[in-house]
Amino acid sequence: MENELKTDLSNYKPEVYAKPSVTVDNIILQLVEGKFKVLLIKRKKPPFQNCWAFPGGFLDVDTNNNPDPSLEYAALRELKEETGIKNIELKQFKTYGDINRDPRLRVISCVYYSLISSNIKVKAADDASSYLWADINNLPTLAFDHEKILNELLDYLKVLFQYPELGIHFLPKNFVKSDILKVIKI
Repeated sequence: MENELKTDLSNYKPEVYAKPSVTVDNIILQLVEGKFKVLLIKRKKPPFQNCWAFPGGFLDVDTNNNPDPSLEYAALRELKEETGIKNIELKQFKTYGDINRDPRLRVISCVYYSLISSNIKVKAADDASSYLWADINNLPTLAFDHEKILNELLDYLKVLFQYPELGIHFLPKNFVKSDILKVIKI
């Protein structure tokens, strides 16, 4: 009976439902001399061509063309394609889906983040014409709703790190424990 419920899709009509697109965005924060810098890429293509944004892109859902098996896989793939960064630990932050966050169509974005305490090699590629480690207190204008997203992540981290015994569990394994005191001062 349970298998029947899972497999009987004869009455399902997928064309009835709107199909939003799904993207992933990556916020990479690096601690430099006690201050956070965020990794941004300059977009090669519209919308927001030549504007700064987080590395990210569309989830590959095409089953005939090697689809992304998970959102985290897509986030890591996009990060590698646009910045050359690989082997980084990402944490899922939040999902955004406001109706007008992307001028092309309805886009739902799953945002990931990573806190790093050491230098990491970056090379702009694919949809990125260049990259920038921007001081979080002196940001250029960001594409889409990325400024709102970054501010929400920073607010989240401020609250989280008011309780170091809790916050330490949300740090990547390579993040030095003594750096948590610097993080609290976001």
